[in-house]
Amino acid sequence: MIRLFTALLTLILLTSACRTSPADPGADAPPAEIHRFDRDFFRFVASDSAHAPALRDSLRRAYPEMLRILSLALFDQPDTPAVATFDRLADYYSEPNLHRLYRDAIARYTDAAADSLCTTLGAAFARLHADLPGLHTPDICFHISGLYQNILVGDQLLSVSIDKYLGADYPLYADFFPPYARRRMTPAHVAPDLIAAHLMAEYPFRGNEAILLDRMIYEGALRYAVLRALPDLSLPTLMGWTPEELHEVERRESDLWRLIIERHALYTPDRTATARYFLDRPSDFLSDKLPGRLGTWIGLRIVSRYMDRTHAPLDSLLRTTDAQSVLTASKYRPR
Repeated sequence: MIRLFTALLTLILLTSACRTSPADPGADAPPAEIHRFDRDFFRFVASDSAHAPALRDSLRRAYPEMLRILSLALFDQPDTPAVATFDRLADYYSEPNLHRLYRDAIARYTDAAADSLCTTLGAAFARLHADLPGLHTPDICFHISGLYQNILVGDQLLSVSIDKYLGADYPLYADFFPPYARRRMTPAHVAPDLIAAHLMAEYPFRGNEAILLDRMIYEGALRYAVLRALPDLSLPTLMGWTPEELHEVERRESDLWRLIIERHALYTPDRTATARYFLDRPSDFLSDKLPGRLGTWIGLRIVSRYMDRTHAPLDSLLRTTDAQSVLTASKYRPR
């Protein structure tokens, strides 16, 4: 009888805990919308002279901001493209290798692939809004850049250069990118890169770029927010590392922190030395066989402990200019 009562009490407590646990804001979120500028513009590029004017006018009406930021990125033309700029864009995308890349990117990002991403982003933005109520949701487009910037950012717009996310084994990538960079050129990286770009636009860095601790806390805060928005995202994907690299960094975390302290790197103003901690290429200046972006990783570790201890609002974390207070309150002491 006592055993039965204990079992029933345990069941009641578990049921109560399930009912009172915080709901995931992204669970029932509507999907985001992605505008297929990539397809619409390709119709213009592939059109003949009889149909080009009507397609050009349609693009100008439908995508003024997208055309503006694309023209600015590729040609440093800040205004909505005129006819001459459209001709220049058509010539740019008609180059044979780029034309093939364009076709491959559209073929890779089918309606089904876009729909899946829309679902992921809809849930991610819902979680961000729960943490950051004043954050706006941007319009989202797909475009092809010719292996240029991953994400273009406009006033109310983010656009993904889908030709930068065709998979690490896409043949053309090997001609332009080292293996450690190709790891981050996969469909799995689109959502985290989009979220990170949006947060960077809304919460720009306000610290001292020459101070390692300032950069660590900012970069760590961004990735902490990305993980809040995308809770199923793995750490290797977030960092662009292999699982083995993550394991090695975790194993040597205390040694890395000791090296940084011993070199007086944390507070010494040195823009060039600080930048090395955030590059994609391997961190051989610290030790052999370590991946890049170690500054981001340590920043994430510090920020995670800080948030666990203080439960500070995410908005205040992303806006902070007092990196030292975050480090102190985190009690970060890897062993």
